[in-house]
Amino acid sequence: MIDRLAQQIGRWRLAGPAVALLEMVRPLSFIVGQGLLLCQPLLEPLSTELHFADYADLLADRRNVDRLVARLEQEKPPCGNRRKGRKG
Repeated sequence: MIDRLAQQIGRWRLAGPAVALLEMVRPLSFIVGQGLLLCQPLLEPLSTELHFADYADLLADRRNVDRLVARLEQEKPPCGNRRKGRKG
């Protein structure tokens, strides 16, 4: 699940912001996961493909958050590889 999530975030080119967000909420990851479970009945009608309980389980263990951050670091493109062919 961590790999699949990291690949999707990488495809959206949001690995950098995702790492920053995860670093900020790391101390509160368990509480965020529980909040996700609390909001699950409200969020489920918006998306049938997301499994909120799985994401809450992922956030409940801080080691999983560390693994996701490490995986997202691999997904981030190198700083020098931004939009090729564009002159500033």
